[in-house]
Amino acid sequence: MERCLIADAERLERETEAFLMAVENEESNMQNWKRGLQIAETYRSPASTNDVKTDSNIVTNDIDEGPETYLEQREQEFLLEIELLQEDCKLQEAEITRLRILQKEQANVVKELDELENALEDEQNMLELEARAFDNDQELLSRSLIETQDEIQRLSSPQIRLPAILFELQVDKERGLRYPLINNLRLAYRPKGDIQWNEIETAWSLAAQLLLSVGSLFNFQSLNWRLVPLSHCAKLIYHPSQGSGDGARAQGEKQRTTVFNLGSSSGLNNCKAIIAWNALMRQVIQHTMSKMQQSVELGILPPKKLPRLPYETSSGGKIGDILLGRLDVNDDASWSRAIHCMACNLLWLSDCASSYILQRVQLTAAAFS
Repeated sequence: MERCLIADAERLERETEAFLMAVENEESNMQNWKRGLQIAETYRSPASTNDVKTDSNIVTNDIDEGPETYLEQREQEFLLEIELLQEDCKLQEAEITRLRILQKEQANVVKELDELENALEDEQNMLELEARAFDNDQELLSRSLIETQDEIQRLSSPQIRLPAILFELQVDKERGLRYPLINNLRLAYRPKGDIQWNEIETAWSLAAQLLLSVGSLFNFQSLNWRLVPLSHCAKLIYHPSQGSGDGARAQGEKQRTTVFNLGSSSGLNNCKAIIAWNALMRQVIQHTMSKMQQSVELGILPPKKLPRLPYETSSGGKIGDILLGRLDVNDDASWSRAIHCMACNLLWLSDCASSYILQRVQLTAAAFS
């Protein structure tokens, strides 16, 4: 638009120069016209005949044919010049009209540009506000991320030992038709089908490690029992104490330490080892229930975090409705049911330990935050 206006201005300057030249020509023609009139007046006046010759020396040869003819020619020239000037005026008016239209269009464009500029300024202000809000949100999120990372670091501390992470115990709680699995190894009474002694020994060793881990988390210590979860064969060691009454012989008879091998290839020893396992686990369960109840009373754990023990145990070697001391060595089905009940109670111990540790960690994290 600016270039068009500049071009039109240059064209108008050229036309103005041409107009000024035409005006100069017209002034020159007017001078000639006045001289022609003077000559015509001289011819009409006889008294001034003598002066004609004198004046005729001044006039050019254009009036040799007579004053009337000269005047007619000049009149025609003036009429033609007037027509040309009128056409030029019309062109100038049309050009002025077009320039006014262009001026209005330019004004509209300038107005639109101003509106766009104002809109851009408003948008820039909105973007600046949004950028500040984004910076604030980013700062808040960064703080939240740092707090979350700190909490993750605390939760990832080696002091937090969740049994469920190290030992995945799976039990068919509804019917108990499947073997209990610990880290995908089957807990069984003795080999059957594709179950071999090496899998049974390893599974019982993992179960012993899980029981030992839960007992350590609850600070359990037994006066009589010691658990040694060896990789090839877990061992339960019983140390009789004076006056304990649990497995002690008659007074005056020498007391001996007894070792039970879990998953042993000897059927009789395996029965006794499972009975010993149930006795030790009963002590761990009683200690765990005491600790969990204390946590509920102190407000560390909500009551709903205290699950119910699946199968009750007694000092007479009983779990659920099964009396282990009366089971026959070859009664595989009954011993499998007993192992299922023990696995359910072991899973209960693992869940209690995980809830207990996580709740204490959350309270510690809340205290430091």
